[in-house]
Amino acid sequence: MVTGHILEKLAATAAAPVRDPSRCLRMRFSESSCDRCRAVCPAGAISLENGLAVDDGRCAGCLSCTSACPSGALEAGADFDRLLGNLAGRSAATFVLGCERQGGGAHHRIPCHGMLSVEHLAVLALRGDGAIQVDISPCSACPSSAMREGLARRLELLHGLPLPGVGRIVLVDDPARIDFGPETLDRRGFFNSFRRLALQGIASVISGAEEQRSPLTYLDKSLPARRRLVNSAAESLPPELARSLTRTFDRQVTFSGACSGCMGCVRACPTAALAEPEGTSQPEQRPTFDARRCTGCGLCMEFCLDGAIMNRLSLENGCMIDKAGGSVSPR
Repeated sequence: MVTGHILEKLAATAAAPVRDPSRCLRMRFSESSCDRCRAVCPAGAISLENGLAVDDGRCAGCLSCTSACPSGALEAGADFDRLLGNLAGRSAATFVLGCERQGGGAHHRIPCHGMLSVEHLAVLALRGDGAIQVDISPCSACPSSAMREGLARRLELLHGLPLPGVGRIVLVDDPARIDFGPETLDRRGFFNSFRRLALQGIASVISGAEEQRSPLTYLDKSLPARRRLVNSAAESLPPELARSLTRTFDRQVTFSGACSGCMGCVRACPTAALAEPEGTSQPEQRPTFDARRCTGCGLCMEFCLDGAIMNRLSLENGCMIDKAGGSVSPR
């Protein structure tokens, strides 16, 4: 489609991760053991010894690190809202998700499939009712091909979560099985679609430029894109689906009697999930907790000198944090 080709030019983003070292848990607390990004990087391009660093010469652009980072230090920089908009407005029975570096038919392309976290996949599963094919058939010839193993694990993990529609998403490695049906638009629909999606692409470019001009600092609190996606989806989905999503990804932070009320965890938390209680300065008072702002990074547990914090996923769904992989896993 002409529209698709033009919009890809407008909204295309580089396949290298967007870096903000001020978000890295290692920078926020020098004794943090977090190495999720380094552990999943198939190219060995990430180092953490002297702060977060990515070797651009070795980076293959698979963006696997962005699907693992719990604090937003590494982000994909892709406009996922545009993908959701295209998915909602599709006319074909099957939606084909492709990569910007591959050919063939696709209804939408992202920089690399390695960026698809469990949160991304869960939100996709809850949108619409048709099949979603993730086309990985050209990946074997791509420098980022090693991301396929991690993506397959995350999709398997998704299938183990108590969410409706998770079976809709499939990885397809045989080009003969791709069921690509071109979207059909009349003249009016063509220009309306072009205008709507072009404006989204331009807005994404402007937003990215603003972020570059105003980098975050250690004292700033912000949500990584994956958590913002879950929150935004929960606000727009029907109540039953929204509850399923939040039950799956909302964490629980609890404090034992050993908590001294020092509030050190509040200052360390990168997302403002922990906050000082209002209207009191009693030393025994414990921080307040906002589940919608928690990513389960575990920094509060590492930082707490009293060992008084437990951070886990909602027990309702039988899942707990997988600290080694930076994701969720069946208990």
